[in-house]
Order: sequence, then structure tokens, then C-alpha cells
Amino acid sequence: MQQHAAANIILEAKSEISPFLPGKFPHCVAANKVILLLGPYYSETRRLLGMSYPFWSEIDEVEKILNILEDLYEKWNKNENELNRPDLEYYLSSEHLKQIFDNIASQK
Repeated sequence: MQQHAAANIILEAKSEISPFLPGKFPHCVAANKVILLLGPYYSETRRLLGMSYPFWSEIDEVEKILNILEDLYEKWNKNENELNRPDLEYYLSSEHLKQIFDNIASQK
């Protein structure tokens, strides 16, 4: 379903901080569709997407969300709705996890 969507939405609770990465985040990255992130300014998802990621808004910023939806519609209409984030694909990969474990093991 996520691969066939024009965009994937990650909806986080309204709060000052969201330190947890939603379980669907890796699936959204693998689907390679833009992600609409509705969540707090201090969010692990936002940190990974980047502070300048254009499709982020706090959950109650209605005008900003409307503008983002218009931008996403234009991107979809031009068939430009891919995420294209090899950095995130690598970050979420087993290769990266193995590298972290190897680094921990070499520090002992």
C-alpha cells in the first residue's frame, strides 16, 4: 500500500518532543514516496529527514499543511513524488547496523 501511495503520512502526537522513531518510518523510506510529516519541531523523524525537509508541519498549523498539500499535489501531478533518500536507506540498512556493532566490538 505504501509503495502505491502518492505520499506517505507520518502523524505524531502534539507535544514539544517526539524522541521515538515510528515503526512505519523504515517502510515509508523503502516505499520511496515523499513523506508528509505532521509532528513536533523536536522529532526523531524530523531529525532524520533533515531540518530543511519541506514537507513537515506541526499538527495544528492548518495553513502550512494546506500549502504542503498543494505542493505535494503539484509534485504528484508532475510525477515527482519520490523521496530519493539513499542516506536514509543506508541508515536503516542491515549494513549500517553491522557497522555499528563492529565499532562497538572493536572498542572493547
